[in-house]
Amino acid sequence: MAWTAPTDRTTGDVITAAQWNSFLGATGDMSMTAAAKVTTNGDMVYATAANTLARLGIGSAGQTLQVSGGVPAWVTVAAGGFTLAGSDTTDRTMTSATAADLVTITGLSIPATTPVMIVISARQSASPGLASAIGLKINATTIVEANHNTGGLLIFPADNAVASGGVVITLQPRRTNYDRGLNGTYYASSAFGSTVGVTPNPVILNASMPVATITDIIIRGDSNGTGTLGVQGVYVYTLGV
Repeated sequence: MAWTAPTDRTTGDVITAAQWNSFLGATGDMSMTAAAKVTTNGDMVYATAANTLARLGIGSAGQTLQVSGGVPAWVTVAAGGFTLAGSDTTDRTMTSATAADLVTITGLSIPATTPVMIVISARQSASPGLASAIGLKINATTIVEANHNTGGLLIFPADNAVASGGVVITLQPRRTNYDRGLNGTYYASSAFGSTVGVTPNPVILNASMPVATITDIIIRGDSNGTGTLGVQGVYVYTLGV
């Protein structure tokens, strides 16, 4: 639609069809203006054809303006990133030489088809011959047992060192023809500069991953009883897709 130069009008003038066409374009439609289309705060106008306008109302909070069917539309973006499903930040310690539940996070409701990330921080005190390990139980099943002699998610060796470390575990989503799996990244350090051993990646599972909804995440602990194994800061996240 092209605009033309204005002309002076006087009271009683009759505007002809040719003049309307000259002033407003070939449609001669006064409603085909943005001011005529918008009705509500936040409205926008867009063209649906040549010389034809339509109103687009404001979207909802968090929506983005995208193209749908060749015209602009407000779209709700699918949730993504990390969502904290549960956590425990209390300093939990043990000196038992027998594997036992150390940290328990209950009240979860995570479908088997949802990917999960678990972040665990652990430490051991200095004591002659001390060795310790942490493991994982999901619901009522021990997936990776904590054993300071043979393995676990993370193992601190018997080097008489104050050591700290952790593990970031991902639980793969269960899909048709694909069992849920576990993988992780491990890190550890020693205050005395000693070498701190960690379990290789991937972890060998003691039992199959659950096929049902995850309701409980339990961190298992085991030491040789000569020092303290501690876990503080366990976070369970679901991963958006």
